[in-house]
Amino acid sequence: MIHFFKKVLKVVLSLVVGVMIYLFIISQLNDTKYTSKKRGETVVEGTVTIVVDENEASFTQKMNKIMETENHPTGLRWHDINFVQDSHETHIRLVAGESSVTFDYPLGIQLLPTNGKLNDISLSLGFNDKPKMSHIEAKDHMYSILKKITDAGWKRYISASRVRLCGKEAYKAQIKTDVLMRPKLDENYYMNMEEWLSIGTHYWEFYYESEATMIVSLFREQDKHNPALASFFLSIDIETVESVWKRRYSNHSDWKAAARADIGRQKGQREKEEKEAIALGYHICTDYEDAPFTKGIFKGDDFVAKPTEDIIIRSGQLCPKEGQWQAFLPAGHPKEDIVKHSGMHTIWCAKNVRINTFGLSDGYENDIRWRWISDDNKTHNPNH
Repeated sequence: MIHFFKKVLKVVLSLVVGVMIYLFIISQLNDTKYTSKKRGETVVEGTVTIVVDENEASFTQKMNKIMETENHPTGLRWHDINFVQDSHETHIRLVAGESSVTFDYPLGIQLLPTNGKLNDISLSLGFNDKPKMSHIEAKDHMYSILKKITDAGWKRYISASRVRLCGKEAYKAQIKTDVLMRPKLDENYYMNMEEWLSIGTHYWEFYYESEATMIVSLFREQDKHNPALASFFLSIDIETVESVWKRRYSNHSDWKAAARADIGRQKGQREKEEKEAIALGYHICTDYEDAPFTKGIFKGDDFVAKPTEDIIIRSGQLCPKEGQWQAFLPAGHPKEDIVKHSGMHTIWCAKNVRINTFGLSDGYENDIRWRWISDDNKTHNPNH
């Protein structure tokens, strides 16, 4: 529920970035100075540096003149830094381990720290100092940003459960949606204009060593009067690897062991999904290098997750085994949270009995999968 609330906060931040406050500073990492601040009103100028997993207390001490902090009754605390829109003079430098990458035209930074560290970071960015730009300009500019990210050491990330599709086939799977566990776009494939315009929102996913993951999302709003122009908004979400896995397995006493076991299940699922993709005419990128944390979870951990057999069926099929079955959708699916938080996402099904349909509209119901998770309906916790 807390993770769902975090998502809501990020959406709210995206909605209000157009109402940005005029600011003047320069970051206290030797390239920043400050002006006076009225309540809710600061002028920011220069470069603000965000270090992934930095100590929250030291960061807030440096940034208290330009940052707003909110505390929610649920226990969540978040920090916001807002910038004057379309400024040439402001930048965000993101540091993760030995990697450093600078982004221009910042609109806002939202930090959702846990355990006293900056381990969940959202950056809101404009594209340039013009309210609208042509699709050709936007495409070229977006690929230059992606190159900046990969030049800084970030690599394409495909999770252990997703089919390893590269290049044009990763784009094709996004359009046709015939591969359920499809990966996000491949930054190495340069789309033509027809392909570029066929996608409303573009997503790319990266990782940096065992430090952090990054999701890059480009949103487009078409100009109603001139279809050759559009407004663009860029969101970059960064979370530390440890934060991702701890959050996912917060109900387990040994979350590392739970993560390792789950990676094994995911790889077993990947094998099945890739066979289905091959039958559809796709080609698997067998040379794709899994992220270090997918192999071993964390730095210094030499564990290698091996595929384990998962029993997965489609919505409405006969259950091949009696027990608890749990519904799921691929990460990033528009109905993922609805299924995850539903009281009906875990049910008991007897062998050779047809499993329930989840009740989504036909198009989404076809995406539902049910995974066998337990033969004990007394001790299994469906929230795990």
